[in-house]
This record gives sequence, structure tokens and C-alpha cells, in this order.
Amino acid sequence: PLMGLHAVTHSPSVPVVAVAHQYMFLHPDYRFPAGRWGRRWAARAFARLTAWGASRRLALSLYPAADRPQDNLTVLPPLLRTGVFRQPRDQSEPFFLVYILNSGYAKEVIRWHEQHPDVPLHCFWDRPDAAPVDAYDDTLTFHQLDDEKFLRLMARCRGFVSTAGFESVAEAMYLGTPVQVVPVAGHYEQRCNAIDAVRAGAGVRSPRFDIGRLRAALDRGGDSGERFRRWVRQGRRRFVRELEAAARPPVAASMPGPPAEERILEAA
Repeated sequence: PLMGLHAVTHSPSVPVVAVAHQYMFLHPDYRFPAGRWGRRWAARAFARLTAWGASRRLALSLYPAADRPQDNLTVLPPLLRTGVFRQPRDQSEPFFLVYILNSGYAKEVIRWHEQHPDVPLHCFWDRPDAAPVDAYDDTLTFHQLDDEKFLRLMARCRGFVSTAGFESVAEAMYLGTPVQVVPVAGHYEQRCNAIDAVRAGAGVRSPRFDIGRLRAALDRGGDSGERFRRWVRQGRRRFVRELEAAARPPVAASMPGPPAEERILEAA
């Protein structure tokens, strides 16, 4: 919220563009968890504060939604790491990929694994005292965080189980990998993300790391991800347009030559 507070107290002359998934909280079509009106109000108020005084509010979304110019709100696709676009989408192996935000969730993963030892699992965690690769047994392996390895395994796995972070769900959707989201207990934004992911067709949600729910969903089939990939591919030109619209008055006044939008597109 520091930028919003700065805008309130200093009225900066430089155009500000606010970009976040949380600005979807301000869209009338966004679906919140039932009840918890106080937390809903707080989430929306916090999102407004972070974008106070912004020239543009860009809401990152897993699905298209109408822009709200009257609310200074534009809906755009997620921003994905370039490594996602380099991953092959024609490879599939019978293991499940698991990401646990809190290493304490490893107990749930191990408990499920011991009941289903025939299902291969690769699990990423952030545990400082652990080895880079820690083989629990022949079919369960824990890995320290490694972006490149994580994406390679996500592109090849049968399904992805994770806490309800926005970016990892978006990456899995682009790769066509079915998802099971497990929101962190007591974390309202994670509950919102979990409901939103199911609405977008990413997969299923669950209160615990019970990978059997994802296996059952796979048996029912689902979206291959092509609709989501089309949505993401619209993003580049639309982001340029919105950023240049915010910057155009000062650019036009101070920089001669061709329009700034043409220079950026040519450089890209």
C-alpha cells in the first residue's frame, strides 16, 4: 500500500499503473466466498488503497471479463514467465507435481502417499535444512525450490496440486495441466483464488492435500487449456496499449519522432 499512501500525501505527477490480480476484487462479476462480509470489505478496501491515484488499474484474470472504464478498471490476462512459453505441451508422464507453501503440509502429502505408494509424486518445498533433492522412497521425492526444474516437471506431469497461488495456477492452465488447489487455512485471499480457479476451469479445490480428488477429476476429463492460451496471447498488445495510454501525454510533450507505441513494438 505504500504507493497508494504516497499518492494521497504527495500527488505524484508521474503516471502510475497498478497491476495485480487483486484488482479483480473490484469487478462486479468477481465471485467471493459465501459469507465473511468483513473480510470481503477489507480485501476490496486494501486493493483500492494500493491503487490510489493510479492512472490505470489493470486486473489480471484467469478468464476474460468486461472492462470497467467507469471504475478505471481494465481486465487483462495473467503475466507469465517466459520459461512457461518454452515448455513442450506434447509430453506426459504418470507422476503428480505438488507444491507446498508451508513445509508443514509435507505430513499430509506423506500420509496420502503411504496409502497410495504406487502413485509417483514430485513435491517442491521451501525447507532451509533439506537437501536439494530428498528421496523419501522410490515414488516420493522432495525438491528444494528451483524455477526451471519446477516448470519442466509441470509441463510433463499428469496433474498439479498446490496451495491457491494465482501465478502457479495460471502457469498450469497455460500448459494444459489439471490443478487441485488447497487454500491455506485462515487465508482469505487463498480461498478467493481457489474459487476463482475452479470457475476458470483449472480443476478442483480441496481443504487438504488429498490427491485422490484430482485423480477422480482427471477420470472425468476436462478443458485442454487452448481457450486459456488464446486469452493469454491477447495480453502483450493490450498491455502495451494500456501502458502507452497512461504515458502518452508526457511522452508526446518531451520526445520527438514516431509514436511511442510504434517504438516499443519495433524494439520487441
